[in-house]
Amino acid sequence: MPRIPHNKGDKFQVLNLLGRLTRRFQPPYTDWFLRKLYNPDERREDFFEIAIPYDQDLYININSSSYIEWTIFFYGYHEPELARAVKQILRPNATAIDVGANIGGNTLVMGRIAREVIALEPNPLVFNRLSQNVALNRLRHVRLLQCAAGEKQDALTLYSHDASFVNQ
Repeated sequence: MPRIPHNKGDKFQVLNLLGRLTRRFQPPYTDWFLRKLYNPDERREDFFEIAIPYDQDLYININSSSYIEWTIFFYGYHEPELARAVKQILRPNATAIDVGANIGGNTLVMGRIAREVIALEPNPLVFNRLSQNVALNRLRHVRLLQCAAGEKQDALTLYSHDASFVNQ
């Protein structure tokens, strides 16, 4: 049976409003409150999908059954320190490489700044999300490669959880 997002009803409306608020303000106990209200480890069936504003003028697709996407929905970033560092260090004429790009949180930030971005993501399920996020933002100078990086060229087996696992 296919999993269906729950993008309707009062609960979704409350969570959507809460997400917009917590992306701007995180008072003490925000994480405790969010985990009690909508725990990211329990989102296998009770999830929603939505595209939200991301890092000024970008958008990112959110599926709240994914831990990383849950974090972005409620906090604005998965790794805010890394996004800040990318914005401070990366220059407009640069080529950036995002190894293990996942859904593209840092790839998108790089894509807004750099002349060229190469993003590597070996997991087919996650690569699909990365592709959707790059396409959503029309970042034509971002090249996506479904592969891993290593010291030698070789074919390896990627072991991964199925799509229902919250942290891909």
